[in-house]
Amino acid sequence: WVGWYGFNAGSTGAMSSGEHALVASNVALCTTLSAAAGGLSTMIVASTLAHGGKLDVVGLSNGIISGLVAITASCDCIVPGWSLLIGAISGIVYMAAAFTLMHWRVDDVVGAWPAHGACGIWGVVAVGLWHDSNGLF
Repeated sequence: WVGWYGFNAGSTGAMSSGEHALVASNVALCTTLSAAAGGLSTMIVASTLAHGGKLDVVGLSNGIISGLVAITASCDCIVPGWSLLIGAISGIVYMAAAFTLMHWRVDDVVGAWPAHGACGIWGVVAVGLWHDSNGLF
């Protein structure tokens, strides 16, 4: 997920002050935590519910992507603790969306809609919930 650091932290703009550098470092931390939590929650759900206790490497990879997608909208305006929760929930959102597509027999071989579509929507909702100054919580 190294490229996401350039995308998220690099999007903070010019680091001409210590405050900008602090924002960029918070963005990088939130990005890391959300990706790790997304991968972990997806792997736990996939190995428990879908694969009979066997680890799912593809699920882990898509869970990492789902955590990265979900945190992108809010990475500059939340505290790092919430990014863990956003990432963990994104893994569950990914698995629910993937199971739904399989149930409807929709062909999405690489899981693009669950990871990018469903988790992107979840990420936008998460901004409203946990924004530093304007969120519900």
